[in-house]
Amino acid sequence: MEVFDSMVNMVHFLGPFVINLLSALLIIIVGARQRARARSRQSYREHLLERFRDHRQLLIAPCILIILAFPRLYISFISNCMKSAHNS
Repeated sequence: MEVFDSMVNMVHFLGPFVINLLSALLIIIVGARQRARARSRQSYREHLLERFRDHRQLLIAPCILIILAFPRLYISFISNCMKSAHNS
């Protein structure tokens, strides 16, 4: 049961982070690709770098959220290791 609880905690911890990060990258890459097709005077790489600069908050936010949520995950793993008075 402890392994199942640990896996559920990890999925609930990493799942939203990965989804948020992948969607941010998708927004940036697709936007740069569309802009590169529409404006051919700049290369795709230049458009991509510009989109990264414009939307860097989309990449920073999930990283900050995972840093802020890490103590909750840590506490949930530590509390599983502690025995209650009822179990001893």
